[in-house]
Amino acid sequence: NNVNSEDPKSLVEYLDEYVIGQDESKKAVAVAVSSLAVRMKTGDETLPKMNTILIGPTGVGKTYMMKILSQKLGLPFAQAKLVGRSTEGYKGQNVSTVFDQIYSKTKGQEAPYGIVFLDEVDKLANDEWGSGSGYGSRIQKELIGWVEEEIISREIGEGASRSQYQLNTKNLLFVTAGAFQGQGKRDALTHIISQRLAGGKQIGFGAAASRADDHQFLLSQVQPVDLISWGFLPELVGRFPVIATLNQLSEKDRICILTEAKDSPLDGYVRLLAARGYTIQDYHQLAGLIVSRCPPETGARGLSSVCSQLFRNV
Repeated sequence: NNVNSEDPKSLVEYLDEYVIGQDESKKAVAVAVSSLAVRMKTGDETLPKMNTILIGPTGVGKTYMMKILSQKLGLPFAQAKLVGRSTEGYKGQNVSTVFDQIYSKTKGQEAPYGIVFLDEVDKLANDEWGSGSGYGSRIQKELIGWVEEEIISREIGEGASRSQYQLNTKNLLFVTAGAFQGQGKRDALTHIISQRLAGGKQIGFGAAASRADDHQFLLSQVQPVDLISWGFLPELVGRFPVIATLNQLSEKDRICILTEAKDSPLDGYVRLLAARGYTIQDYHQLAGLIVSRCPPETGARGLSSVCSQLFRNV
């Protein structure tokens, strides 16, 4: 299908084929990516770059949305987890290795366009939740420079094939993601939001939001000040103008992923069985069975594992 990379609605319609629900976050990333496409088409590097923070539990589509958009638009995509990483100048796996992925796909381009996806950003706010290395605040300071404009210099390769490259980050869209759950209800981002909404009064978590969808309602009210309270540097939060939240997937959502979404793990196994001479009589009943065996907190990722287990004996 034809997708207009500069039209947010076109990008949302494309995402709808692959990602079930998450309407508001799809709008947010579509506007951010389409704006990057306009910047690339016009060559006007003064246009705003909408770096984005995605907040939501595991397996709901944060990485997947950005990956399929970058593939469709032909933008290089790089990803890394921030937890357990070090900063430049220290031994070990430092965060700047993510730029090697961009460089390998855009050799010769001084300031390439692309998307850099950094996961588990929430762990940077409190080193005790990460590696305990003390790198969290230093990585935050590194990110502040990268997301605006900075020239990265890195050596890659080994021995005789070792070489150096430079890359300007000004045309890279940075997308960070995290669950922001903390280690318990009282240090989760939702607790910080509930306290702000209650005017700072010390109230019970349940009293702050008694509705069935309390967790998602609170996340939808997130403001930059809440991320600063969580432990992010104000200068870093200010460089991410887009904050979007993603919902925990309901049972209906997960059935739709199996029966309607492109790249459905169930569809792949059904086609594999068809190649062996088997047919499925009741697709929807089968999808319901798979979802019933899959813990909700695993999101969409757990569905493929359950499919594999279910069809193994067949």
